[in-house]
Formats: sequence, C-alpha cells, structure tokens
Amino acid sequence: MKKDKYLTRLDKDNIHITTRPYLDKVLKHKKPYDVDVFGAKITVLPMVMSPEYDWAGLFMIHCLPRDLSGKDVLELGPGSGLVSVFAGLQGARSVTAADISPDAVKNTELNLKKFKIKNSKAVLSDVFSKVPKKKYDIIIWNLPYHDAEAKNNLEKGVMMDNYVMPTFFKEAKMYLKKGGKLYAGFSRSGNMARFMTELKKNHLNIEQMIEKNDWEHDSRFAAPELHYNCQLYVLSYKSQ
Repeated sequence: MKKDKYLTRLDKDNIHITTRPYLDKVLKHKKPYDVDVFGAKITVLPMVMSPEYDWAGLFMIHCLPRDLSGKDVLELGPGSGLVSVFAGLQGARSVTAADISPDAVKNTELNLKKFKIKNSKAVLSDVFSKVPKKKYDIIIWNLPYHDAEAKNNLEKGVMMDNYVMPTFFKEAKMYLKKGGKLYAGFSRSGNMARFMTELKKNHLNIEQMIEKNDWEHDSRFAAPELHYNCQLYVLSYKSQ
C-alpha cells in the first residue's frame, strides 16, 4: 500500500484521529438501536462497539469463508455479536463468543437468539480466561490496536493493555484444532511493530493478508480523507 501519513496520525490521547470521534458517536446512544449489516438487522446496545460508525466488523465478515459448515468457531471481542451471527448464518456447527464487557456479552446473546443461531453461547471472559476449554477450527478477533489506557470497557475494544496481545497469540494455540486458523483483524493505524513482533515470537505463519483503506462505497463511514485502514490476517502456527 502507498505510504499515507494519515494512517498513523494520532491525537493527543495517542490514538488514531478517527477513534475518538467514533467512540463519541457510540456514547451518544442511550437506547438499543438496529443497524443493517448485509441485510441483517443487528441490534446494538448502549456502550457496545457499533457497526453503525465502524466497518471493521463488516470487513471481517466479508473476509470469512462463505461456507463454515461443520466448523467450530470462537470469536473474542464480539461487541454486538455481528461477526458471530454471520458465522452461524454461514453454517458454523457451533459459535462461541467471549468478551470482557458484560454489555457486549448481553448484546451478543441477544443477537444470537434473535437470529436463532443454534449451538451458540456468549461468555464473560478476559481473553481466554473463561472460554470453554475445547478446540476450535477458527478463532476470530478484531484486536485492539492502540497502545493507550482504556477508561472503560467500550474503549478496551480499541485500546490494549500490555498483556492482551501477547496473551492472545500465546494461548490461542491451545484452543485451535490441528490445521485451525486465526483470523486476526488489525490496522496500520495501530502499533504494527508490536503486532509483527508477537507473530514472530509465537511462530505464526501469515497465510493471507487482506487490506482495505476506507470503505469507499458506504456513506456511513464518511471522512475518507482521514484514511482509516483495516487488515485481516489469516494465521497458523508453524508447529501445527
């Protein structure tokens, strides 16, 4: 991708210039509301990451295999649960979602039930701490990408404590089936050096990387001049 100074432009809080305006929009909502995601009406609760103003979840759905038949899927940080819902709609045998935010767990449970996703559950968990100890074919996470201190559970969706990324890449191997894949979302707007260091440290192969700068065809994600960026890494452990 062509070098773009806006991709790494940070504000006074050491987060990307698009992040605080996004969080402010989410915080304005005091009641549940519906967002159309590829034709599905996803309900979003207050204090939960919203696809109304951010396209990272939509990009993840776009990058997932269209047919997940027979696959056991785990998503960390589901927020409203939209990615977990689409994993179920695309045939996953089971869907487990784990989030550190009670609001996000409640929201994910609501949408899994709304769309009648069978063999699904949402659990309150700090990374893998309370995740059911079984093996999954696919583990999904749109990782927090800023090195900044989160003031609440909403901000933890975009700001990472020091242990979060190392814990994820170290422990994910214990939850993957042989031949299983990690679908890790990240952004050039975040700490790419740290991300790549963790991949190397944990002996992860990059099997595929899909990248998009802005969502040109959706007016909800306006201000393309700010140049927000999404990446999806399909990863596997070298020793598997």
